[in-house]
Amino acid sequence: RWLFDVCEIRHSDISINNLMYRRENGRTHGVLNDFDLASCGEFTGPQSRQRTGTKQFMAYDLLDPHKSHSHFYRHDLESIFYVMVFHFCGHHQGEEIPFSLRDWSEISGGMLWKSKIAFLNEIPPSTTDHYVPLWNWIIKLSLIFRRGYSARVDFATSALLNDSNADGGLKPFNEETLGGHVTFDVFLGIITLP
Repeated sequence: RWLFDVCEIRHSDISINNLMYRRENGRTHGVLNDFDLASCGEFTGPQSRQRTGTKQFMAYDLLDPHKSHSHFYRHDLESIFYVMVFHFCGHHQGEEIPFSLRDWSEISGGMLWKSKIAFLNEIPPSTTDHYVPLWNWIIKLSLIFRRGYSARVDFATSALLNDSNADGGLKPFNEETLGGHVTFDVFLGIITLP
């Protein structure tokens, strides 16, 4: 979070190969590496239609073939969620195993975009035996993204129906946090061990 908030760095390629960890004084720390596709500075407008990153870990919005989206911190959180799904559900004793989402690396961006929203609206796959205690994380994280994207659709539908107050309409939808559903604090609250 510090990279994004303080240095205004957007990594743009959070993937299973770009996350590491180190142990220090009995604590484990996550390490993000490979900043080849990172961008710096304040960014307020939509990004280009050129998609960068490892597509199976890219956020749903960033794969949208119909429009460009600004890169928000929640997109990085969504990428971390997909990394967790791939690792917890697709690895056993350090080895890759057959896994229903592994084909995400082979399909086109538009098809992957459709596949990701379908995935978010289903019960996630089970974790391998080693990660069973963390399956709860996958379920809860899936819910925050599902609720956020659903809130955006509900907002847009209400706007189309002109279901607003009488004196001037709806407040803008908070895209940065999907209506408050996807924030660092919510994400961290889910993955923090007791």
